[in-house]
Amino acid sequence: MIATSPVSTSATESSVLIVTGMHQSGLSLTASLLKKTGWQMKGLGQSQTASDFIDFHESLLKKDSLDKTSLNSENFSQAQQLILTHAESLPWGWVDPRTTLFLDFWQEQLPQAKFILIYRSPWDVV
Repeated sequence: MIATSPVSTSATESSVLIVTGMHQSGLSLTASLLKKTGWQMKGLGQSQTASDFIDFHESLLKKDSLDKTSLNSENFSQAQQLILTHAESLPWGWVDPRTTLFLDFWQEQLPQAKFILIYRSPWDVV
């Protein structure tokens, strides 16, 4: 396992909100409500930079990186760069169903982050 420390800047010490859950579970609705209250939410096609977190997660999944021990220093550097890039907007966060697979990873990178885990009955999602 690669030892890393969370990104430490005044921007990342502010409010960070990570929204995740199953596809079609209300993630877009939650993100739009948060945006109306002033949150700078990235993800699910909400801006050009929205794909940053989605692309990052997809690249990890292509390498079968569900196990944190298989992540390398480049992955941690990419995550920290994402954080620094997006932390300029306050308060900020992102929405991506793939985040569910990397909750421990993001908790380690952003220990002050708050998570909203959306649950919807699987029968309703279908």
